[in-house]
Amino acid sequence: MADGWTKNIFLFLNHEISIEDFEKRVYRDTEKIASAFGEDVLLSLVEFNYKCSGAAYDLEKLLKSTVSVEEYESWRVMRCLSNIIEGDPKASESIVMTYDFYCGGYAFMRDIGLAYGLCLQVPTVFNKDSWADLSWDEKSSLTEMMYPGVKEEAQKIINWLTDGSITLHGKTDDGQYCYEDHRKRK
Repeated sequence: MADGWTKNIFLFLNHEISIEDFEKRVYRDTEKIASAFGEDVLLSLVEFNYKCSGAAYDLEKLLKSTVSVEEYESWRVMRCLSNIIEGDPKASESIVMTYDFYCGGYAFMRDIGLAYGLCLQVPTVFNKDSWADLSWDEKSSLTEMMYPGVKEEAQKIINWLTDGSITLHGKTDDGQYCYEDHRKRK
């Protein structure tokens, strides 16, 4: 998926690194950036005012014009699914995200989104209205109950993405996720 400097861009776009950390990486890795994206992109990143009001928004716009939306979207979804498979500390957030992906238009995530993501978002098993209402122990217990089924569903979707059965295109102008489904119908 994403490697080298593209991954740093994706991490920023996914709000996993701060603008301050991103700026440090730019100055540390100027040769890598120039090699990966060219001198024009490097110059734009070096000259960018990381301290001004609205800098994060402006940087996001700049970076989105630098990388492929499809590649970023694939990386983002694969990262979410990998977190689930690996039992990452962010696995519960990733499971909930599958429901958001499904509701946003990724219909191929129906099974994982409804069977697992919705169960975490609205945890009726503990007679609670939302994930935020659960104690840490309840969150941990509910997440553990999802396995191994959620892991199998996540792997199935990763297989579709890696073999080209599903091609992601990101959000459309109306805010819905867009994709192409090349799976054979039964």
